[in-house]
Amino acid sequence: NGEVKDDGHASGSGQSGNNPNKEYTLTEVTAPYGYDIAESIVFKTDELGNIYVKGSDGTFELVTDNTIVMEDAPKYVTISKVDHVNGAELPGAKLTITDKDGKIVDTWTSTTTPHQMLMTNFKADAEYTLTEVTAPEGYEVAESIIFKIDTSGTIYIKSADGTFTKLTTSMIVMKDAPSATSSSEVETGDSTPIVLLFVLVMLAGLGIIYMMPRKRRI
Repeated sequence: NGEVKDDGHASGSGQSGNNPNKEYTLTEVTAPYGYDIAESIVFKTDELGNIYVKGSDGTFELVTDNTIVMEDAPKYVTISKVDHVNGAELPGAKLTITDKDGKIVDTWTSTTTPHQMLMTNFKADAEYTLTEVTAPEGYEVAESIIFKIDTSGTIYIKSADGTFTKLTTSMIVMKDAPSATSSSEVETGDSTPIVLLFVLVMLAGLGIIYMMPRKRRI
């Protein structure tokens, strides 16, 4: 929805009746769901009915076909799959988003950059579930995240008690913790050189004892 303002006061839809060389402002009051509100457009007309749009530098440019075009940029929902320890993007996780009926909305494998989807792929105020189908090697599968998006494009995350918490950005972050098996393997691997060194020292000691000269009996 848009309106035309003349000297700061609403003056209707901006059809006919504009005064030549007088500035008007086309403003988007509310944007459709899934879109950002566009920047306002300042314009004027001349005595011949030509329309000129004001640029960021303050100059006016003639409009083609006397049509003012206002464009809305789409909003995106961003999913970030990260390492729980260092917060780095974690590639190799298979993820899926389903609606309340179990229908798949999107499925993908995480990379080193967050995954983006058009917000218009989701219905306003409907619940969706982000699920990690398989985790990268060495990581535990994360708990699923239930979320919804209101009509203004704000994302809410569902807590265990059923309440929803508002996010300050359009990014949902899912964290993977290293698996217990992986941690155990790392610890065992770190101690292997010490054990090997101990065995070598013991063998070397036995060899020295064996090679020592023995006293002959008379």
